[in-house]
Amino acid sequence: MNATSLRQWAKTGDSATARMLWRAAKALRYGSVPCIPAIHGPLYALNGALKNGFGFIVRTVWTTPLFQSRLEQPAERLYLYGGMPLVLGPVKISMGSDVRLSGHTTISGKPTSHPAPRLEIGNNVGIGWQTTIAVGSRIVLGDNVRIAGRAFLAGYPGHPLDAADRAAGKPCTSNQTGDIILEKDV
Repeated sequence: MNATSLRQWAKTGDSATARMLWRAAKALRYGSVPCIPAIHGPLYALNGALKNGFGFIVRTVWTTPLFQSRLEQPAERLYLYGGMPLVLGPVKISMGSDVRLSGHTTISGKPTSHPAPRLEIGNNVGIGWQTTIAVGSRIVLGDNVRIAGRAFLAGYPGHPLDAADRAAGKPCTSNQTGDIILEKDV
C-alpha cells in the first residue's frame, strides 16, 4: 500500500483502525507545544530581530548595490524592500533620490525599440508591490509620484493586436507603443 492509498483509506475507512489513524494524523498536523509567555515572548522578539537584521544586511550589501549597477547612475538613498526588482529587456533607467521600490516589481523594455526604451523616475517616488512597468519608448514618473501595489503601466502590449501576426510571433507594431508621463505630485 503506497502513501496515497494509505491516506485515502485512513480518511474514508469505516474501521476503528482507520478512524484512529486519521484522528492521530490530524492531531499531529495541528499539534503544538503550550505557549509559555516568559520563554516564547523573548524568542518571538529574537526571531524578529534576526529576520530584520539579516534582511537589512542582504538589502544594503547585496540587492541594492546589484540593482544600482543596472541604473544609468546610482540613486541616492534608494530603498529596495522585499528583494530585487526584475529588469527585462534593453530599458535604460534613471532614478532620483529617496526612491522606495518594491523588490517584487517588474520593469521591462520593448525589445524592438530604437533607441532603447527609457524609464525616468524622479525624487521621492514610491512604487508598490507587484507593480509592472512596461516601457515602450519612454515612461516618466515625476517627483513625489506614488504607484500602488499591483499597478500596471503598459507602454507597449508585448504582442501585435492582429491574430495572424501574433501567431507568427511578430513583435507589436510601433503604433501600439506610447509614452506614459505621470507629472509631479501624482
